[in-house]
Amino acid sequence: MLGRKKSCSKGLSQRLKEDRISPLTESLLCQILNYLPTKDVVKTSILSTRWRSLWLSVPRLELDSRDFSDFNAFVSFCDRYFDSNRVLCINKLKLTIGDNEEDGFYLKSWIDAAAKRKLQHLNVHFLPQFHKIPLNLYKCETLVYLSLVKVTLAKGRIVSFPCMKTMHLEDNVYPNEATFKKLISCCPVLEDLTVIIYGKDTKSFPVHSRSLKRLTLVRISSFHSGAISGVVINAPLLCALSINDNTSKSFIVNNMGSSAKLDLSILFGLWDFDEASLTSRRSSIHRFLPGISKVKELMIRTRTFKDSDPNSKKMCFNENDLISNSLVPECLLSSLEFVDIKSSILVSVAGMKVSDSNKALWIKKLKLTIDESVDNGASYLKSWIDAAAKRKLQHLIVHSLPHFYKTPENLYECETLVYLQLFEVALNDAKFVSFPCMKTMHLEDNVYPNEATFKKLISCCPVLEDLTVIIYGKDTKSFPVHSRSLKRLTLVRVSSFHSGAISGVVINAPRLCSLRIKDNVSKSFIVKNIGSNAKLDLSILFGLWYFDEASVRSRRSSIHRFLPGILSVREMTIHPRTFMVYTYLICQSRVLGHVSITIHILLCLVPAHVPILGINTATSPA
Repeated sequence: MLGRKKSCSKGLSQRLKEDRISPLTESLLCQILNYLPTKDVVKTSILSTRWRSLWLSVPRLELDSRDFSDFNAFVSFCDRYFDSNRVLCINKLKLTIGDNEEDGFYLKSWIDAAAKRKLQHLNVHFLPQFHKIPLNLYKCETLVYLSLVKVTLAKGRIVSFPCMKTMHLEDNVYPNEATFKKLISCCPVLEDLTVIIYGKDTKSFPVHSRSLKRLTLVRISSFHSGAISGVVINAPLLCALSINDNTSKSFIVNNMGSSAKLDLSILFGLWDFDEASLTSRRSSIHRFLPGISKVKELMIRTRTFKDSDPNSKKMCFNENDLISNSLVPECLLSSLEFVDIKSSILVSVAGMKVSDSNKALWIKKLKLTIDESVDNGASYLKSWIDAAAKRKLQHLIVHSLPHFYKTPENLYECETLVYLQLFEVALNDAKFVSFPCMKTMHLEDNVYPNEATFKKLISCCPVLEDLTVIIYGKDTKSFPVHSRSLKRLTLVRVSSFHSGAISGVVINAPRLCSLRIKDNVSKSFIVKNIGSNAKLDLSILFGLWYFDEASVRSRRSSIHRFLPGILSVREMTIHPRTFMVYTYLICQSRVLGHVSITIHILLCLVPAHVPILGINTATSPA
């Protein structure tokens, strides 16, 4: 055994001394260097004569002028780089240019040089000035991706971007509306467009594209200088549209398909939300609606509009908005399937009731996020869950922060639920639970009145397949899992308080095929009836806080009771500290005998340290 160790050590030492880099070809070395930051790539030039100019062949250059001693040094470096005959190809060029007194004249020769070398990705970010971008940019025909931030664009007579697929335009200065329009329309294969406008720019930014698939438009101003003329979007292939705009007074969307997804936060240029102000935008809203009448999924802010289209299936509320019947469109209530309530919601109980005329409403998914600014949040939960349960609710997500709002008892009788996620809520004592359709349950950092409630919550789900239970802090209750249908179980129990080990975990799930346990507090684990095809991922300490011989020995019986339940599995992942306990006890007792288990140890281990017990072991990086 000692000779084997010395032989392995000698072989490892020889391999470490062996130069495996030099035999590689220059093209392969450049591919490797392409994944490193440019400043690290340049540093390789001091390695040897061969490496001195190798970095010039890397087809990517990312530079920040602030990394240089002064701006002149930055310009000088770039001039030498782009003049070099060694630079044959530039796929990606990213320039972040800090505060300087120049006007961007230096960019012209750089972009010319890059364009001749088939430039595909260009990022230019000026900060904080808005320097001019040269006209030759408009003729860079190989560009696939363009990102311009805080630049001043020149008037372009000819724009040609035949390969452009993605464009990101943020906080730029445009000489006129025609320049922006031409920039978009001269990209025949453009698919992704992001336009972000801040401040007092009053120009219109029409988007006309026959190829565009995804559009994000952000127009935000903190200045109340009057509403800006409208936004016009004509993109028949558009499948995702996101608008966040507090200044434009009108929106027109033409030719939008039925499969498109919309995310809208638009105020139609309103700064006040009194009745007179809202009435003044009625015609603008009515012109906007026909363009989105075919979409199936719509996420909006409650202040966005009072009327909406009858075909929308999904709605998202957020911000500090008052929800009432008047703000939930009657035409939406007839077909709405997904309601997502985010952030601080100020709600009137009357407003939460869905009118009798909409009893046919089918709400598939309800997501509630409620924080401490909501008074009497528990009553709102009850009214919403009551209304949703009557309308065949399938997915329910409730997150109360930081208070643990009590979930109403009517939750336990929501028989159409397929998915349930509860986060930081306090559950009521469960007298009757019925979840005949429940397949997935995620329970995180909740407060349970007793162990019986948790046990009943699981056992009353006859088709449950996925269960995640996460427990933080000082909760000392036991959380037994008994399920005949469960296939995947994740149990996380973590505490930073050394308050003594907690009583054991008992798992009885004969159909379990995946079990993951991360637990630093429970002192014992019993797994019953687990199948041979199951996969285990274990990070368990058996309640140990110290790993001296006496402490580890005190858990011998707990570990011996745990092992028989997992002997039938064929694949197991063990985390480092679990492996420490395993190494000490298992090597002594040889409980496993010659069982064939593939154990992945998430630790860089010397092979000689792995106990040889007839077990197949494989190490994986942590």
